[in-house]
Amino acid sequence: MHDALRRSYESDTLVVDVDERPARPRARTEELTMQVHHEGDWHRRTPDLATTACGLPVHSQFAPVRREELRHPLCRTCFTPFELAKADVRANGEAP
Repeated sequence: MHDALRRSYESDTLVVDVDERPARPRARTEELTMQVHHEGDWHRRTPDLATTACGLPVHSQFAPVRREELRHPLCRTCFTPFELAKADVRANGEAP
């Protein structure tokens, strides 16, 4: 508990000024599979950011994006039947 009456630090307290913030490694955006919300469904986005994996043109500046996630509503063309089945299981409240 903080004692406001104490005017100095305890003898075993050490204060250190750090000029650098620790760097965290991050995955490069090019290496991530991104999804874009377009026409009511989530689609896989192509690396050129102009189209979806199923061929729909998309203006990525105005479309919401997320990292890869198997949660409905998913495009039936961009995703495999296995991925769609996993999303169905998750939507029904069963363990994925």
